[in-house]
Amino acid sequence: MKVEHLKRLPALIVSALLLLASLGTVSANQPYFKTYGGDVMTGGWYKSGNSCPAQSSGYYQDSNYPQGGADIRNGGILTYARVNNNVSYLQTNGASSQYAAFSLGSIDGDATQNDGFNSAGAQAATTPTFPWALAFSNNHSGNTWGGLYEGNVRQSNCIPDYFGTKQNSPQSCCNITAYGDSIDLNNADGQYLMTPSSGSNAVINPAGIAIPAGKHITVFVKGNAYIPSNITYAPHNANNVPKFSLVASGSIYIDPAVTQLDGVYIAEPATNDANTINADDGTIWTCHPNNSLTLDYFYPPTCTNPLLVNGAFIAKQVNFLRVKGDITTPNPGEDSINTFTAPGGSCTPPAPATCNVAEIINYTPDVIMGGSFFSGSTSSNSAAGLPVDSITSLPPVF
Repeated sequence: MKVEHLKRLPALIVSALLLLASLGTVSANQPYFKTYGGDVMTGGWYKSGNSCPAQSSGYYQDSNYPQGGADIRNGGILTYARVNNNVSYLQTNGASSQYAAFSLGSIDGDATQNDGFNSAGAQAATTPTFPWALAFSNNHSGNTWGGLYEGNVRQSNCIPDYFGTKQNSPQSCCNITAYGDSIDLNNADGQYLMTPSSGSNAVINPAGIAIPAGKHITVFVKGNAYIPSNITYAPHNANNVPKFSLVASGSIYIDPAVTQLDGVYIAEPATNDANTINADDGTIWTCHPNNSLTLDYFYPPTCTNPLLVNGAFIAKQVNFLRVKGDITTPNPGEDSINTFTAPGGSCTPPAPATCNVAEIINYTPDVIMGGSFFSGSTSSNSAAGLPVDSITSLPPVF
């Protein structure tokens, strides 16, 4: 099974420091994921206090890591995509961002190997264009897509310490079950802090309760978190948007049966040092049982349920392990999120067998509307629950 990387998306988009897409071999199915509603950005690390030690940190992820630039893929994007040719194409084949892709490493692209991450903009669904039209990477040589993005100059780019700065006197919880500490979301409201017992994971929403309209829930986990069931928002309007965020100082494991997650999911390393680079710490696994074992990337092809995330992932690394679909058989219209996830569409949860994309991360308006995810946090940058009346998305500045 081929291991691919997509590494850090910005805080208001699909967000991760090191996204790892685990895909099939060249002779087998080549699953892929798609992102909608915002740009994709990769590379960097976590803040240490209020600083972002890009210059001195040996674990900062960009094209210069490890020192000497031995592997330009670090802080980059590698996954499966198909193009009609190397000049122009319609954005319908394989992994893609609906908008731009920014990378402190390289953006892999090789039409002969079915490698690449399409980032040609929403107009590419109807207009042929370069697959790298909106790709900005830190290296452009050989089989890489994207223009030079500040060359070898290290750019300060860090994820906030959400676990350390966003807590505001959270309630201690939760019910002890046979699976460790667990919390259902039916009567929850506000912030919670979970510290699972040694060797156990915090079990989040085992009953699959939908979050009621108007509820703002944040669960902080000092350790690993396991999600066994869907986490969805109940019906709501613009005035009572629910908010759910899960912040783990550890890793987040998503059960193979989960098909939909609404909200923001954050996994950050428990310690901010070089030892966390290769550790299963600060990692989101899209298919994982309730244990803390590091899975072999030759994961059995049993994770065939597609996963729809209406929100964002923020992590040191995201391991995409769903194996639904193949880049050789894309469904028409899958580059339009309105068509793709509309009621009765090919990927409406629970997704029917016709869904071809393995994972979808859809940055919906619910992420922005209804105020901050961390209202009244200890961070001076908190929105303090103030609602957002409007937002404007501008193109990249050249």
